[in-house]
Amino acid sequence: MDKSIFEILNELITLLEMHGEHSWAYGFRNSMNEFHFSPTEAKSKIRRVYGGMGSFNDLVLQDKTGFLPAENEELSRLRHELYAACSK
Repeated sequence: MDKSIFEILNELITLLEMHGEHSWAYGFRNSMNEFHFSPTEAKSKIRRVYGGMGSFNDLVLQDKTGFLPAENEELSRLRHELYAACSK
């Protein structure tokens, strides 16, 4: 069974906040709120963060020791799930 967009966003927000990516988490939290008013527009806005330089696709999670393989694998999975869910 597919996860809902809200479930994916909740997981994503938690992961982002755990790794200091508060701006991205804030943006996705706003997208969750927008779903109450216009689900179609909210999905469209989410899809738009995936393109261009400095986009959500460019985000890499790291800490003071460097790249975080497991966390970035989780981020990649959630990115894919969110885009797919917002493309339906």
